[in-house]
Amino acid sequence: MLMDIFLFSVCFAAGQFFIYALLAERGGLVVSMVTTTRKFFTILLSVMVFNPGLLDERQWLGVFMVFSGLAVDLALTHR
Repeated sequence: MLMDIFLFSVCFAAGQFFIYALLAERGGLVVSMVTTTRKFFTILLSVMVFNPGLLDERQWLGVFMVFSGLAVDLALTHR
């Protein structure tokens, strides 16, 4: 159990370092977008793994719209 606690602590510290470095380098708006995107992927992965038939057509359309918005934002940012 101590090894699990240690690994959790290391992963938590690395995540916090990444967020603070991103905040210092890119600003609050980018951090907000990254954390929101991460939460969206977490929820989507959870639904797909634990209850794959839960989303109907309208909800999948919403998922497609979110991914499309992220792709357009990424393309425009790197233009």
